[in-house]
Amino acid sequence: AVAATREPRGPRQGLQGDGLVPVDSALGKHPDAALHLPIPATHQMVAKGLDHFALLSNPEVYGQLKAWLGGR
Repeated sequence: AVAATREPRGPRQGLQGDGLVPVDSALGKHPDAALHLPIPATHQMVAKGLDHFALLSNPEVYGQLKAWLGGR
């Protein structure tokens, strides 16, 4: 799961998201346990300083997705 936040740095707690999707939602977190997705922390990334659509062409995001999917 990849979340985008316009904030360039800072702790993960309290990040507001990219204006389209909140960080917790992008990472599958929900206060209702029935709607929470069990995505391990090792498969979560917060891409700071990006908006939602910049995720599509960001080399760091692409590299992380490729690593998660077993690519080289």
